[in-house]
Amino acid sequence: MQHKRFGMTGLQVPVFTFGGMRIPFGTEDPNAGAREENAIRTICRAVELGIDHLETARGYGNSEELFGKAMSHLNRDELILTTKIGPTDTYDDMRRSIDDSLTRMKLDYLDNFDIHGINTLEKLAKSVNAKECMKAVRRAMDEGLIRHLGFSTHGPLDVILETINTQEFESVNLHYYYFWQHNDPAVERAAELDMGVFIISPTDKGGLLHRPSRKLEELTAPYTPAALIHRFLLADERV
Repeated sequence: MQHKRFGMTGLQVPVFTFGGMRIPFGTEDPNAGAREENAIRTICRAVELGIDHLETARGYGNSEELFGKAMSHLNRDELILTTKIGPTDTYDDMRRSIDDSLTRMKLDYLDNFDIHGINTLEKLAKSVNAKECMKAVRRAMDEGLIRHLGFSTHGPLDVILETINTQEFESVNLHYYYFWQHNDPAVERAAELDMGVFIISPTDKGGLLHRPSRKLEELTAPYTPAALIHRFLLADERV
């Protein structure tokens, strides 16, 4: 598996990450036992194939717990673990959320932590509040519970740029695809500041490329649409 330097974090991350948004399921599911086993096997298989960055979020159902159960089958020292938590109003809320996520994932520390969903200026202000949310994050970093700090966003370009320009964060998790390059100025600014740039599910959000039209398949031949779009991102040194 090819790895790339993740900006100023210095982390060497694989060019493909295992994202945990799709693996949760409800505990009332009559097939919960089989689905849990399948989820854990899938996580472990990804690591076997060299995908040693595992990424999830507090809001992804029971995803953190599934990652935690998989950890007993994996070598923690060989992995990069990320989770994401939305901005909170108070110090106590963020600190409690960080501690809960570490417990669920059965981790002593997170390699990378994202403040999740900075989509508006109001959420940005809440995120960087030095007396509340950000104070809790920085305290957790001082205690070694978090090693690197980034943010994720589905917001408009002006909000993304303003968040980047706070220079509070080491990385950004955003939308940027061959068919939708609107966030290119944010990718460029992040690269100027040596921030890591992580692209959100390009095969899905980048055009539902797992279900391409016949016309798109013809246009991208001899590559599949997904392969071509991945090549577009892999060729971008900023990503």
